[in-house]
Amino acid sequence: MQVSKFLNAKYKKFYKIKEAQNFIEEKKDIVKNDPNSLQVWTDSSVFENRTTNARAGIGVFWKDNDIQNLSERVLDDQTNNRAEIYAVIRAIKTCKDKIKPLNIITDS
Repeated sequence: MQVSKFLNAKYKKFYKIKEAQNFIEEKKDIVKNDPNSLQVWTDSSVFENRTTNARAGIGVFWKDNDIQNLSERVLDDQTNNRAEIYAVIRAIKTCKDKIKPLNIITDS
């Protein structure tokens, strides 16, 4: 299930497909696309968090087929918080345009 182990998940029921489509359309512009700034999305994943077997990785997404997109294993301590921060750091360091403002979109 998509919301398994996701704390405080909110459920919304729709009786017709059109209601669901309208709901999604209303939420599309939560992140405004400013042509004068850059946008990057970051995320991470950790298996067996807070154990000696923890394994963490990150993803940085600029846009489809962008050479700056990356996914990497997190080095050193493998925790969910370190991984989220590491993803943001990698986005900043790999950004080729150092002039435009950078909007970092994360789920943390």
